[in-house]
Amino acid sequence: MPKAFKQDVVLTLALAYVNVSRDSMAVTLPDFIKGCEVLERALKLLQEEGANSLALDLQSQIDETLEEISPHYVL
Repeated sequence: MPKAFKQDVVLTLALAYVNVSRDSMAVTLPDFIKGCEVLERALKLLQEEGANSLALDLQSQIDETLEEISPHYVL
């Protein structure tokens, strides 16, 4: 698989994880555990496979989000 194509697939999958996480935290009783777990999967995928600037920006945003919601995840 060409590298650029693979990066596109990885980025698309990571964005899908972010969307699932957002949906799980947007309900009346947010599921912070599921939301954090899915974000962590997206982050791990980007760290292992994503190398372009969009992936780096998304990693940074996911990291910041995890820092913000981690207290809810622990409780």
